[in-house]
Amino acid sequence: MRQLKTDLAWMAGLCEGEGCITWEKDPPRQDQSRGGRPRLDLSSTDHDVVRRFHRLAGVGRLYGPYANNTRLGKKPLLQFSVSGAKALALVEQLRPWLGRRRRTAVALVARNWRAKQKRK
Repeated sequence: MRQLKTDLAWMAGLCEGEGCITWEKDPPRQDQSRGGRPRLDLSSTDHDVVRRFHRLAGVGRLYGPYANNTRLGKKPLLQFSVSGAKALALVEQLRPWLGRRRRTAVALVARNWRAKQKRK
């Protein structure tokens, strides 16, 4: 999906506050090797905001709403999640607007993904 720069910047801002960019490891195989994939998760009690992110991303899935028993409140959480090549493509689009810590996370998952693709 083609996004406007303002939409990408908005998505990056939401990702900074509510998102998590990680390398999701596979369980160990019999040969003890591990694969994995890039993953982006985002959760919020503001369901309209998570739905907008999902619509603009054009990929991923929504999960929930789930009970929220944190000390911060009791409103149900809605979660967005995407993994694999689609997650990497999305976070690389958001990279220019992300802070240093998340840009570093994007670089790490990109490096891991490219190394995994070379092994195939």
